[in-house]
Amino acid sequence: MNLSEAIAGLDLDRFAADNLAGPRRGGDEIRASCPRCAKDEKLWINVRKRAWVCYYCVGADERARGGVVALVMWVLGLGEVDACRWIMQRAQPGHRRLDHLESALSEAGGAARVIVRPLPEMPLPEKFWPAPMHPYAVSRGIPMLVAAANRLGACVGGKYHARLILPCVSDGRVVYWQARAMWKLRHDDRKVLNPENSDCGCRRVDGTPDPRCAECSGTGCRFASASEVLFGFDSARRYRRVAVAEGPISAMRIGPDAVATLGKKISVVQALRLAYAGVREVDLMWDADAIREVLRAAPWLSALFLVRTVVLPWGDPADREPAENTALRMAAPVFEPSAYLMRV
Repeated sequence: MNLSEAIAGLDLDRFAADNLAGPRRGGDEIRASCPRCAKDEKLWINVRKRAWVCYYCVGADERARGGVVALVMWVLGLGEVDACRWIMQRAQPGHRRLDHLESALSEAGGAARVIVRPLPEMPLPEKFWPAPMHPYAVSRGIPMLVAAANRLGACVGGKYHARLILPCVSDGRVVYWQARAMWKLRHDDRKVLNPENSDCGCRRVDGTPDPRCAECSGTGCRFASASEVLFGFDSARRYRRVAVAEGPISAMRIGPDAVATLGKKISVVQALRLAYAGVREVDLMWDADAIREVLRAAPWLSALFLVRTVVLPWGDPADREPAENTALRMAAPVFEPSAYLMRV
């Protein structure tokens, strides 16, 4: 993407909402308070012409009008070079409007049909017991407040006995969970057990799920699957920039602005949930052995987000202190789709 394309692709509505006070759209015009003179609705932006003017400041300063680059310089107080660099970074495809998002991403992600449905509440396993101070959670460096906020617990009997239960919460409701082993695994042990999905039984004559079903929205499953949920979503959705980890322990060790995809893949539905929540930047922070998966996901995710690829030299975020994870994120480069295509 060259500078001209980046300027043309910058979402002026989003720019005004993020950087100006009291923006109001009317036709092709956005009116807002000017950050220099602080006069209400004196700064006008014409979205169609990609031009702007502050009617109060322009009498004393000719710089108070111009095109997109001049607007960024005026509002953010940047020089011309820094303003161009800012536009190149922010005008990635991920910062365009979310119109027709599902169809565009389903094509990019290889899915024939995308259903982002409201997630039903999933009951926790039998004999679940809340345990925010469980010795295993403490040994993994998870503070009590973090464990309590994520509703961690353990099972004291049944199929998931002695396993740590890691709930996925959306809109304040548990919509999925994983049961993690807390002992040294033997050859026949599974580290993580997932709940058994319940088929709601809706079927058309040809055997496919009924899209009119109120329970499953045409997926055939009453409860959510792992590819529909994100651990830590309710907390991370408050941030514009979010880290994407593999497992719940890693997400909790990164911070409240992190989610876990419950594996080395991110589905189109998971990406859409983040986008609809207002997330605009993602840091792919899967384990050190998942670099191939990162490079597969980053190109199509960059059609939606500003993507950074955090390459871990070893291990996973759960093995590191939160401060080290933050430092790795801050040093991560922005993924450039054009550079990726040149390499491959």
